[in-house]
Amino acid sequence: MVRERGRQRTDSTHVLAAVRDLTRLELVTEAMRAALEELARRAPHELVGLVTEDWGKRCGRSARLGKNPSKPKTRIKETGEDARLLLRYVHRYLPALRDGEQVQALRQIFVQNYFIDAQDRPKWREPEDAGWPPSAVAIVSPYDVSARYARRGETRWKGFLAHVTETCDPDTPSVITDVTTTKAPVHDTKALPGHPGQPR
Repeated sequence: MVRERGRQRTDSTHVLAAVRDLTRLELVTEAMRAALEELARRAPHELVGLVTEDWGKRCGRSARLGKNPSKPKTRIKETGEDARLLLRYVHRYLPALRDGEQVQALRQIFVQNYFIDAQDRPKWREPEDAGWPPSAVAIVSPYDVSARYARRGETRWKGFLAHVTETCDPDTPSVITDVTTTKAPVHDTKALPGHPGQPR
């Protein structure tokens, strides 16, 4: 049914990740909450002296701050300090737990959204100073670190791309010959079968 040296075409469609759409501040807050829950499951007694009542208020439930949270500068500052303190504590006192999936997600999300200034304080990344990571690497959820943000025309989504290749000779039936799922920002031409840069 598939003719040798026949013509093929590839098209793609977006695939939504099964994650909430989070603002950057919600993302860091939710990553902090997920890491604390992971550590509480793996080593509940180790966190007794570290977790404060304020952490319970800020990270005790799913982050839902909206696009215009109250006191955003204060929240950004506190969230950055909280995340850095937790990551340093785990690195120093809980080395066996450093490899936890949520702890690693928090570490990456922290680095993508904060930088450490000359006074050794976490500062919020802005495009004009420390910059943001490109969408090809920027994590959009602590629960699915492979999902990415992408935009094509008017379509915006967080997730993946499914690339489907099929035969398209005029006198034969169309047959799907390849299906590849990639990160959302991967261009169609880089997902074609046999392309040297083809992701898998």
